[in-house]
Amino acid sequence: MNKVKEFFDERADNWNDYQTETLNDLKGLLALIPLKKGMRVLDLACGTGIISELLQEVTESKVTAIDISDNMIKNAMKNHNSVDIDFKVANFYEYEDEPFDAIVCFNAYPHFLDVDGFVNKAHSLLKKEGYLVILHSMGRVCLDNHHAAFAANVSRHLKSPKDEYVLYKDKFIMEKEIDTDNKYLMVLKKAEN
Repeated sequence: MNKVKEFFDERADNWNDYQTETLNDLKGLLALIPLKKGMRVLDLACGTGIISELLQEVTESKVTAIDISDNMIKNAMKNHNSVDIDFKVANFYEYEDEPFDAIVCFNAYPHFLDVDGFVNKAHSLLKKEGYLVILHSMGRVCLDNHHAAFAANVSRHLKSPKDEYVLYKDKFIMEKEIDTDNKYLMVLKKAEN
């Protein structure tokens, strides 16, 4: 069994108990990314759907929300009943769909252990000039400490945006980066090769 899937399946029922972001915090974070009305968005590693409804509100379009954990998706579907969010259990590395305008990965990126596979799959699932957004509601030091204590075997060290970008530079252009004590952001625009 996939160790990341197993880790999140075990924690899904209590996942929302550990979320510290307020609605205003989440809206503030999403205001940092280039989302517009009409965009087709993939909420990647959506968990219990923490930002799915907000993505739908901003874009006023149907949002596809995927997670590898069956239990996370069950909870997301129980907590959010919008017909404009399509929750699916899916492994991102194997996921196929029509191209998206944006892929938003919120508070989950270090759990994608195969970064080369992540880069290639994101590139293949985006429209021309589509956006890949990697967003965290905490800074790298806090995130690394959190993962060291609770999820060391299912996460990797998060590098600075400039250092992470080295892995993306052949397929994406960095449009925006933030690396502070309380947030981390990379906005990457798909480059045509």
